[in-house]
Amino acid sequence: MESSMSLGVLVAGAALVGVAASSIVLLRHHERSSRAAQARRFGWTLDEQLGPELRARLAGLTLFEVGHSRRVEWAYRREGPLYLLQYLCETGFEHRRKTHRWSVIVAPVRHALGTAVITAEDWLAATAELPARKKITGAWGRSTGTNGLLIVEDEDAWRALLGRQLTPWLERQPPSRSWEVLPEYVVGYDPGSPGESAMMELAREAQALCSLLKTADQDQPETVMKC
Repeated sequence: MESSMSLGVLVAGAALVGVAASSIVLLRHHERSSRAAQARRFGWTLDEQLGPELRARLAGLTLFEVGHSRRVEWAYRREGPLYLLQYLCETGFEHRRKTHRWSVIVAPVRHALGTAVITAEDWLAATAELPARKKITGAWGRSTGTNGLLIVEDEDAWRALLGRQLTPWLERQPPSRSWEVLPEYVVGYDPGSPGESAMMELAREAQALCSLLKTADQDQPETVMKC
């Protein structure tokens, strides 16, 4: 009798596991279909691979140095190419664990200004401050009452750009949005998951920054630029 009951419990347990596994598969399929449909509405495609070359180039991103359990949950791609990523990381452990999400835009650009981190977030600025970098304070954020920072390698070049076209672009950025300029990419990120309008706005602002960087390079005709 007991063996029959044990067998019944095992069978019931296995059935429940199977149902749960099937539900997870269906949920993931539904999420993927929803993301693909959202991407198509705005001319993007769902990119589940995010090639190893791009991953390698973004490995030194300051945002990717924060927290643990870091991962790209999904990625969209558009002509350019532009990439829109949903990035997650965690801080704390056990019952104090917290998940943080960012919408990350990535646009290719070649320039001669060196790396820069543009932010009003103290925690990001603390991570970005390295011995070879200089901090330009009060560079932007006057319209919102925030202390916008530029943390840069080539201070003279960035101050010259601030004196020309960059300041108006900076002043229209929300205080919660940060940007990083890498040797071949511009990367911007907002906290949270992207709404549909945010997808388009991040793409526009990334392309505008690419154009500003290329304008700054016009006095250096030997530099090959692409955005």
